[in-house]
Amino acid sequence: MVFGFLLSSGLGPRRRRAVKCSVAQDVAVSVGDGKSVAKKDVSVSTYPQSPVMDVMEMAVESSSWKCVAQHFQRNAKYDGLSMIDEHHGDPVRWTHREAYVQICMFAAAMEELGVKKGDVVSIFSESSARATVADAGILFVGGASAARGGTAPVEELKYIYEHSESVGLVVESRRVLRKMLKILPLGKVKFVVLLLGDLPEEALESGVKCYTFAEATELGRENAQPETREIKAERGGLAAMLYTSGTTGHPKGVPLTHDNLLHQVKHVSMGAADPRPGETFLSILPVWHIFERTGQHFFSARRAAIAFTNTKNLRNDLRKHRPEFLVGVPRVFDVIYTGIMNKMERESTLKKAIFFLFYWISKKRVLARRIVLGYAKTKEAPPLMKKVLGLIVMVLLTPLDLLAQVLVWKKIREGLGGRHKGSICGGGALASHIEDFYEAAGLDIYVGYGMTETSPVICNRSSEQNVRGSVGLPITNCDVKVVDVESGVEVERGEQGLVLARGPQVTAGYYKNEEANEKSFIDGYIDTGDLGWWSSTGDLVISGRQKDVIVLSNGENVEPEIIETTITESPAIDQVMLVGQDERHLGALIVPSVEFLNSKGWVDQEQVQYMLEAQKQKQLRRLEEELEQNPDLKSYYDDELSVRVRQRPGYRPEERVAKWKLLLEGFTQENEMMTQTLKVKRPVVCNAYEKEIAALFSP
Repeated sequence: MVFGFLLSSGLGPRRRRAVKCSVAQDVAVSVGDGKSVAKKDVSVSTYPQSPVMDVMEMAVESSSWKCVAQHFQRNAKYDGLSMIDEHHGDPVRWTHREAYVQICMFAAAMEELGVKKGDVVSIFSESSARATVADAGILFVGGASAARGGTAPVEELKYIYEHSESVGLVVESRRVLRKMLKILPLGKVKFVVLLLGDLPEEALESGVKCYTFAEATELGRENAQPETREIKAERGGLAAMLYTSGTTGHPKGVPLTHDNLLHQVKHVSMGAADPRPGETFLSILPVWHIFERTGQHFFSARRAAIAFTNTKNLRNDLRKHRPEFLVGVPRVFDVIYTGIMNKMERESTLKKAIFFLFYWISKKRVLARRIVLGYAKTKEAPPLMKKVLGLIVMVLLTPLDLLAQVLVWKKIREGLGGRHKGSICGGGALASHIEDFYEAAGLDIYVGYGMTETSPVICNRSSEQNVRGSVGLPITNCDVKVVDVESGVEVERGEQGLVLARGPQVTAGYYKNEEANEKSFIDGYIDTGDLGWWSSTGDLVISGRQKDVIVLSNGENVEPEIIETTITESPAIDQVMLVGQDERHLGALIVPSVEFLNSKGWVDQEQVQYMLEAQKQKQLRRLEEELEQNPDLKSYYDDELSVRVRQRPGYRPEERVAKWKLLLEGFTQENEMMTQTLKVKRPVVCNAYEKEIAALFSP
């Protein structure tokens, strides 16, 4: 009886009584246990008027679509808002009909400017209503976009334009447009559309057809034909060319088809928390990030409104638009958490004490609830006694937690708009303390996992099985396996291995890059480069990286090998390994040059011998601490790292090394930190220096 109350009090998982529903078509549907079925006259358990029904309807309806943006055309017959954008040019509040008409006008303009089926147009912009309209308009005529943010290095933008064989250019700002006009071979640019502001003189004098967004849509007004507009895309045709870090210094082009992206629109689901028509999704990620791009299609296909924001306006927009959904990378949720905590630190001693007491109570309760409901991230199912103890803790803390919800957490939820239904986090692992905080506050976060090459979702959590610390269950029609790194044989549940995936959402291969294809695909599976294991609940847990790409908490990918090569050009550094997976910034483990330290007088001959022998561990650790306290040494290595990294061709701000740790024992084959081909074993090093790496990123 008590257990039933705990589940029905709103503090347990949100479930509804299931009813039977029949789908008399060939359709794959995702049900509560994350498995899929595909047959005629399928009967599955679902909820009355629930989003799970929307998933089935979406699977049926979108099966006939030939374009991932076709939902804009479908939505035009419904009332309600489609896009809200108050931060990029003149404010817009477009209804579904108005957004569709804008897209049709832009599509007609593309046809007028010579864009044909199969052509690629580069879009260098952050997220905005205009950027979304431009992308959809290009898709409508059978084209595709090559996307990147305008803040990327101009040489990288030039490479993307030329590598993707783009025929035209859409840019967000005058600043980016000026740079591109100077560096691009203008003979290969049929047209330019500027999304924000007026055209600069350089554009008018360039000889290229240049238009503002308003001029482009006006150009297509006469032939927009929204009532009879034919979408010329094909399901197997290219929809997007997105770029991710590469090993040669150039980003890798990832071609994604309409089929790839439609798989996500059809089958990604948060269960009972799925969006309903009329709800609002607050968009903060850049549209050149696959997570945001797919997210926009996912929400719009369910007739939710997209409200565009940015980091500067996030706090105000949460209160103003009162969104049901927020999609972000871990950094977004970290920023919100930090803002709340900083605010509490400024409160009076009494208020602060009350807050942290209730936080402790709510946190203890949710941790106990995870064990009782089987939602704890464990390799083995918890024993019965542990569940009983958890239940006792829940019973004792529930009255106090109910009080905490009224006195503390309700105010925090109201500060986030008061209508929060669910947030989706991807692009990296969410720190456990962030998970605990949001769950204690009654704010559900559904973590997903994937990569650009998989459009991106491979796994995600749902309201029915939200196992914190995991990335959830594989989505429908996606085959995921965890294999031994050396043998390639699937490992047992609970054992760590390399994560491989295949499915309709996986790219067919990198564009014009056979070397990368050979490295990344294994017997039809894509090698994610991630290490993981299956939990006792069948959820995937990501435990580290096997490949060398580091994904920061803002979703940016950093290729460490190139930066490390640059750093080791310094005479003061023998070896270096960058770290920072899921963190805000990069850190470095530095093995210094013994001779250099000696030449500077920072170590004597006896200490040099310690380092060369690497046997007296206690002395080495003590010496490391002494050296790191040396202000001259610290200043020298700070400057050396900064200068080396910043002077690297193609330097990006996210490549800055913010902190470093000195290691006087090198990476060798003898200590098993290096392969026979003299490559650093990153997982081994990360495991050996787990505490030191954690200290680099501690507050």
